[in-house]
Amino acid sequence: MRAVCAGVYRTVRAAPGNPSTRDVALTPCPSYVQTVIDEQKSAASLTHDHYQLNCSSLTLIAAGSTIRFAMHINIPNGLHGPGFLNWNLDDGPTETTTFMTN
Repeated sequence: MRAVCAGVYRTVRAAPGNPSTRDVALTPCPSYVQTVIDEQKSAASLTHDHYQLNCSSLTLIAAGSTIRFAMHINIPNGLHGPGFLNWNLDDGPTETTTFMTN
């Protein structure tokens, strides 16, 4: 579990994969959602933001492969203790990272 400070931007790595046997086109670049969840407040969502993936240099995710992106997210003030960051491409699988604020 990573330690992070509330009220700051953090860089995280997202690694969407393509477990299928066909390439997945990234044209146009898909949108994605980042959600920060406070574990101590009944999993209440503190942020739920929609973005457009910057994939201009990447046109597809090859079958059976994984790509990596650096994502920047604000860890909101008021989050104390454990939390989760969920990241997912629209209509895609969710990747979850657990963290602890200090």
